[in-house]
Amino acid sequence: MMSYKIIARILNGLPKKIIFSIYSYCNEFFITLLNLFPPIFRTLIFKLIFKKFGRNSYIDYHTYFRYPRKIEIGNNVEINRGFHAYPSFFTPNAYIRIGNNVIIAPNVHIYGAGQDPNNVTNHIAKNIVIGDHSYIGADSIIRYGVEIGSNCIVGAGSVVVSDVPQGSVVAGNPARTIQK
Repeated sequence: MMSYKIIARILNGLPKKIIFSIYSYCNEFFITLLNLFPPIFRTLIFKLIFKKFGRNSYIDYHTYFRYPRKIEIGNNVEINRGFHAYPSFFTPNAYIRIGNNVIIAPNVHIYGAGQDPNNVTNHIAKNIVIGDHSYIGADSIIRYGVEIGSNCIVGAGSVVVSDVPQGSVVAGNPARTIQK
């Protein structure tokens, strides 16, 4: 049986692109398998792979989570089909945290990392926090560094690029406050 040190030595000798390709393949294979399991088994798997997976939370089929150990999901959260979450791999303290009693509509994308517009070779990553009792409308995009306060509504199709104050309703591209 191969020890961890032998595996680490083999991986250190491979170029990063090959290692990333292997990880991507394994991740896609795992996601495909996960979509075949009934909800009770999916919940058990989610409790193992996420940093935190709260009570009575439900994640629909055909969702995608990159680096699930950097994602926290609170209690009573509902995440619909087509949801994608991408925290940063390269920044250790950049995570995605979804509070309690949050509903996320279909096809929402959360991007915890990106490139610096002034120098695209620079990697930027920051936390994304969605507060308790919030609703994120369908086809919305949430960018790195955004904190959505508690009791907020993000309208369908919104692109959230800045913080959303507690108790606000935002919509548009870029998302702007339309009601408090």
